[in-house]
Amino acid sequence: MDPLTVLRIYLALRLHYTTKNYDIFKYNAAVKNINQNTLKQSVPRRMLVERLSKRFKSPSQVMGYLFPQWLYSNGQSLYDPSDSEDNYVKWQKFKANPNYYISRELCSYDCDELIMGDEPKILREVSKGNIAIESAIALQKVKPYLDLSKDYFVFNTMCNIIVKSTNFIKFDEDSVRMELNHEAA
Repeated sequence: MDPLTVLRIYLALRLHYTTKNYDIFKYNAAVKNINQNTLKQSVPRRMLVERLSKRFKSPSQVMGYLFPQWLYSNGQSLYDPSDSEDNYVKWQKFKANPNYYISRELCSYDCDELIMGDEPKILREVSKGNIAIESAIALQKVKPYLDLSKDYFVFNTMCNIIVKSTNFIKFDEDSVRMELNHEAA
């Protein structure tokens, strides 16, 4: 795959997670002024792009590899092949059966209690490792509870990842919503 295409996807994802106004889906991963010089500016980034361009054949595969790096480590694992591979495997496992993981985890909680208040309890549970971030994203999708215009103090980065990741997580929303409503009753 062309290294410039990989670089474009990498930069688009970075913009998606580090800026308020850029939405990778709205702008179709478009970024301005990408050329060979952009690729040469950072040696670690160039090595990452070259490694991914040799490994993957399509933009969706590259996106599927880069997305979990932001999801699980806010982009920090990108330059460590071992950590980034662990994140990729974890994501593939979740992706194989998302409804199972989401329902299994969230049904053991009172979801209304998790998401109420100025600082929803779910944020603390995710940071402790008691709830997976994928479940927090799914809950954001079926019962929106975060507003990026608010300040969540120590949870701002996590809130940004949760809100900006909702379009990446695919699952049967109606089934999960129905199961959560059934558990609440």
